[in-house]
Amino acid sequence: MVKAAARVEAGVELPNRDLIEKAVLFSQAFLRWLDGGPDATPYPRLRVLQSLACNGPAKMRDLAEELGLHARNLTSVADALEAEDLIRRVPHPTDRRATILELTPAGTATVQNAFAPRLLGISGLFDALSDSEKEALLAMLSTLLSSIEAHPAASV
Repeated sequence: MVKAAARVEAGVELPNRDLIEKAVLFSQAFLRWLDGGPDATPYPRLRVLQSLACNGPAKMRDLAEELGLHARNLTSVADALEAEDLIRRVPHPTDRRATILELTPAGTATVQNAFAPRLLGISGLFDALSDSEKEALLAMLSTLLSSIEAHPAASV
């Protein structure tokens, strides 16, 4: 059993300090690792490409919601993908305020050539865990995600 560390800093007792520090270090390292190095398409961009490949063209607002991104983050990702000629923005046929994102032929090729190998590589990280450890990690992450959803950062 992991003992919950509680240290006093600035006059405040910080329960679970070791867990917080390790979770932050892991999440930062994992996000850097997901991006796959200087020559790889960053994972958030691959997610957008993959969604468009699987689901077809999408309104930016709907795509942001599906991927759990803020609109400004999706705009930034879309800008980068458009600059690389992997997607294009087209006006919505009936809503002048909406923009549709769709894959270009180069975007389709990127998904076909890059997405599956990257997912296999990412999946390989978890090979360091036994089946029971994977199940336990999945359960713990689900519990933590539910806790985050129940306690938004603004109310913490």
